[in-house]
Amino acid sequence: MTGPDNDLVDRGDPLARLGRAVDRSEPADPTLTASLRAAAGEAAAAGEVLAVYSPKGGVGTSLLASRLALAAAVYSPLHTALVDLNPAGGDAPTISGVVLARSLLELLADEHDVSRPPVGQLVELHPCGLEVAGPLPLDPAADRCTAEAVAPLLARLRAAYDLVVADLPARIDDWTVTLLAAADRTLLVTVPERPCLRQVRALVGGLRAHGYPLDHLLLLHNMDDGKGAAAAAADLQLPLAGVIPSAPSAVRGAVNGDQDPVEQLAQGPVGRAVCDLARALWPAHMTLAPSGRGGRRRRRAAHPDGQPTDLAAGRP
Repeated sequence: MTGPDNDLVDRGDPLARLGRAVDRSEPADPTLTASLRAAAGEAAAAGEVLAVYSPKGGVGTSLLASRLALAAAVYSPLHTALVDLNPAGGDAPTISGVVLARSLLELLADEHDVSRPPVGQLVELHPCGLEVAGPLPLDPAADRCTAEAVAPLLARLRAAYDLVVADLPARIDDWTVTLLAAADRTLLVTVPERPCLRQVRALVGGLRAHGYPLDHLLLLHNMDDGKGAAAAAADLQLPLAGVIPSAPSAVRGAVNGDQDPVEQLAQGPVGRAVCDLARALWPAHMTLAPSGRGGRRRRRAAHPDGQPTDLAAGRP
């Protein structure tokens, strides 16, 4: 999970931070989102990138991203990756029960660098079949995470997977704002607390003021108290994708690894709500029973040229 308010990059007014980020990365142009998505490979019918984000830390984005990716991997045939896009190294891989050995930021090396590996060599495989990737803590390549690096990075991820669930850092800078614009859909996470709602309201207002289309933004209300979700959606003028109930003991168990994360999907209100959200997001693919992908343990990293490999059978 992310930390408190001070994990925002800059001090001062959130709208001013957003304005500086947007002004540095791209002009206020309504065609920006479409051009970024096209550059990232959407026009070639490549995989979907679903971003999970909140400008407020500590609201559960990493937990929700990891559980949503696990649900897609377990209950659908989609070749799914959970990708931590926090340059400093976020919590989503750990919460999903995976320890990374290599850094996703190796993909940001110059395209002519012959040592740049294929995507599959940078992932770790969860037993259910989910592939997990992200930066390593204190990664020296973190300074490569610029707005210009977003499109080529997402293009490689889209080419490798049917679905990429991306956990974005709780920051407002040109890296994060460009990721928000380039994603196919973004789940904007809120909780029923005034500091979070104030920051999300400032973010959405700033994006609107700078001409960013918001058609791909969906609200995900976490830690619901039974009365705040509809009001938040109406206030922000965004569609409500889902509501996750408040369950502090279940969240603590998930974060601390006290229970198998796949088992949690079928047990308790949070797991059931995440599965309901996954079915709403991908109705054509989600089933009520495990898809069986994990049993085949397909992983691109196992083959030297990055092609899918059936680890159980030992063949491509």
